[in-house]
Amino acid sequence: FADLTNPEFQLAKVSLPKAGNRFILVFLPDGNKGFRVMPLNDSVREFPLGSYRVVSLSSFPVKLTLEDKAYEFKPGQVSLIENPPMQSNNHAAMYAYSFIEGKWARIGAGAWPAQGKKRSIQIFWDNPVSKRTELRGFRDVSAPN
Repeated sequence: FADLTNPEFQLAKVSLPKAGNRFILVFLPDGNKGFRVMPLNDSVREFPLGSYRVVSLSSFPVKLTLEDKAYEFKPGQVSLIENPPMQSNNHAAMYAYSFIEGKWARIGAGAWPAQGKKRSIQIFWDNPVSKRTELRGFRDVSAPN
C-alpha cells in the first residue's frame, strides 16, 4: 500500500471546522490534478430538512430565480433557501445567472423539485478548465436522522 502521508499520493487535504461532528465533504477540481475540499456542516440544525444550501464559489456575483423569486449571492456567500416557491406539480422553474461584463448572463435553466425531507446543495463555481461559471447540484440520497 502507498504511504498516504506522502504528498505524491495525496489528491486533497482539508481541515475540519472545530464546531460540529457531521460534515459533507465537497471535492472540486483545482485544475492541477488535485481537488479543493469544502467541508459543510451536515447537522439538521445548520442544514434543515427540505432546504437548499447554495454556495457561491464563483468570483462573480450570481443569481437564482425560483419561479418569480430572485436570490442573489456574492462571491463566497453560503445561504439557505427554505420553503421556496413551487408550482402545483411540486417543481419550481429555475434560472441561474452570473454577473459578467456589467450584466446578468444566463448560465443554466431547469426545474427544481420540492425537497420533502431531503436536502440539496447547489454550488456555483468557476470551472478552472472552461473558465465559465457553472452550477452543480447534489441531493440527499436519504434524509438524515
